Amino acid sequence: MNLLQMFAVAIVNPIPEPSTASSGINLFQILAVAIVGGLFALSVVAMFRGWATRREGLVWAFVWLCTGVAIARPDLTVLVAGAMGIGRGADLVLYCAVIVMLIG
Repeated sequence: MNLLQMFAVAIVNPIPEPSTASSGINLFQILAVAIVGGLFALSVVAMFRGWATRREGLVWAFVWLCTGVAIARPDLTVLVAGAMGIGRGADLVLYCAVIVMLIG
C-alpha cells in the first residue's frame, strides 16, 4: 500500500472521535492503579517497619491513595476542581503534583 492509498483510506475511514462519556475502565487505569496500590502498600509497610516516620508514611499513603482515586475515577478531579474554582481537573492534578514536589 503506497502513501496515496493510505491517505485515501484515512479519508474514507476517519478515526472516530473519543466519546466524552466514560466507557468504563481501560488497560492503563488497571495497570496504573495496580502500581499505585503497590506504592501505597510500600508506604504503609515502610511506616510500620520504621523505614519512614509515621508522618512521612501517612503523607505518602495519602498521596498514593489520592493518586489511585484520580486514576480510577478521573471525573472526580473535575468535580473537586470546580468546587475549588479551578477550571479543569487536569489543572488541579498538576497544581497538586507541583505542591507535593515542592514540599518534598
